[in-house]
Amino acid sequence: MGQKINNLRHLLERAQEGEDIDDILAEQAHDERVQQARQRLSDTIDEYSDDMTGQDGEEDIDNAAASYIQAQDDRLRARDPEGYAEKRAMGLL
Repeated sequence: MGQKINNLRHLLERAQEGEDIDDILAEQAHDERVQQARQRLSDTIDEYSDDMTGQDGEEDIDNAAASYIQAQDDRLRARDPEGYAEKRAMGLL
């Protein structure tokens, strides 16, 4: 509950400073997707952590990792399109 209140305070502060509410909300939605993807990856890795061969769940883990990377890329692209394009052109993404 405390984190949600802090997030709302931060949103209000940014809005009072003149930032567009839609931009702030879109940014928060990207952050939430990244967090959810990170949690899914962690949960998926934990699910298969007892496998001694390292092969069980490999596809599930790969898919969760790809989702996490995609969520991070989407967030970066939305926040800094020019920076994203530069990193993409240099092969860093």
